[in-house]
Amino acid sequence: MRRLASHLGRLGACLLLIAACHGTPPAKPSAAKPLARAAYAHYLAGKMAIYQRDWGAATVALEAACRAAPDEPMIVVELARAQAKASDPRARATLAEARQAWPTHAEIWIVSGDLADPATAEAAAMYHRAIALAPDDERGYLGLARVEPAQAEATLRTLVARVPTSVDGHYQLAVKLIRRDALAAAIPELRAVLERDPDHIDARLDLARALRQRGLLDEAVMQTRSAFDRAAQPLDVAEELFWVLVEADDRTGAIDLLTLLDDDRSDVEALATIARLDRGLGRLDEARAIAEKIGHQDADAGEIALAEIEHAAGDPAAALARLAPIPETSEHVVLARRAAAEILLATGEHARVGPLLATVRAAHPKNVELALLAAYARADDHALADAKAILAPLGDAPEVRFARARLADRVGDPSPRPACTCYAPVRWPLATRRSSIAGACSSSTKAPSPRRSARSPGRTATRRATPRSSRTSPRAGSPTTRRGPPPSSSSWRPRCTRLPPCVARSTASNKRSRRPGDKIAG
Repeated sequence: MRRLASHLGRLGACLLLIAACHGTPPAKPSAAKPLARAAYAHYLAGKMAIYQRDWGAATVALEAACRAAPDEPMIVVELARAQAKASDPRARATLAEARQAWPTHAEIWIVSGDLADPATAEAAAMYHRAIALAPDDERGYLGLARVEPAQAEATLRTLVARVPTSVDGHYQLAVKLIRRDALAAAIPELRAVLERDPDHIDARLDLARALRQRGLLDEAVMQTRSAFDRAAQPLDVAEELFWVLVEADDRTGAIDLLTLLDDDRSDVEALATIARLDRGLGRLDEARAIAEKIGHQDADAGEIALAEIEHAAGDPAAALARLAPIPETSEHVVLARRAAAEILLATGEHARVGPLLATVRAAHPKNVELALLAAYARADDHALADAKAILAPLGDAPEVRFARARLADRVGDPSPRPACTCYAPVRWPLATRRSSIAGACSSSTKAPSPRRSARSPGRTATRRATPRSSRTSPRAGSPTTRRGPPPSSSSWRPRCTRLPPCVARSTASNKRSRRPGDKIAG
């Protein structure tokens, strides 16, 4: 008994010593209290109004939720966002009161930065405060990179070092590196994006373009093909895959791709693209068969496709004869007159272009392509001042600046090019390095800001993949290729940011020697 008492005494002493060393165990955090029924009802009503884009109703409901639950900062944040969407001037005042009430709440500072004027130092200060409060939240860094473009690359490097799992951080850093021609540094960042998000279609396409510029055509083809499959085989990615295959001298793969795209569900736009690409490979008989299929769906569109084939076959008179009967009331009159003008310019009959385009240009005064063809005609007639005057009233949009660069390239005038911002490769100036308008493309000092996701103004909207059940390999059996424009439910990058076919064609024609019998251009 004495031994037992001694052992128990020693055990108690040890327990007391351990307790003294470690102190009182920390109390468990208390669970958040649920919202009151009235507050929750108003909050849900406000969120439903936000989903319906009824910003006025959302503001009213969220104001009621704030009155019912005045100690909930996230309700105040949602209220400020709804007020900003409704152009309510009280949004900033709402956030100012929230910053005073909850000065250590990082979400309030992030939203304050999102709604502040990015041209002022106030927005940057808000994001700096958010980063200090939540250094592992990527949104503060992404917002700071947006409002401080001069320091954006350094900010994004800090982000990926602090939060290596940030997909948006790696991707935006890669975009910055691509814009300054640092391909070797951009490729690892794009690979990091795909390691964390294999369905990031924009990153996969940008990686393919970077590999293409580095001469790694086999992997570029693989990445472009993967993007084509993961994105449910959209037509614009299919066209980009076609040109990469052509540049890699894989004529068989390019033909297989066109065979996949040509199915019974293809619409007029898809068939016209297939006919144009077949024509580019010199497959005029196949292109003519596609044009006849187009004619069964739309007679005028079929005539336009056949006219382009006649021109490619060396018979411009027959091509013009097909285009002439298309009336001004046709929905394809713009395409018809454009095709006829291009044929006249190619045959040296520039004097006929102006009268041909007069009526359609009067009906479509803002059409840049029509204006550019008219400008080409005047420039070919040695009236450069008149050609520039045709483009002058169209403003200074990116596509107009690109049109001016194309006009300057046509007349061999390099002086306007540094002032032009290239329209086609907004994010990819390197895509046109070998083209004759490389100066206009690479000298851009300001690119249009990327589209933003609805979930956060600081995040870049990117193209995402579709479920695997809707994918089919280009070399597989039954195709499931989607035709027409991308679905509105996804965030798709504008087609102007993609590699233009004319540039790809120029690159393909001088990149590598062709195998005997492989006719690339018609």
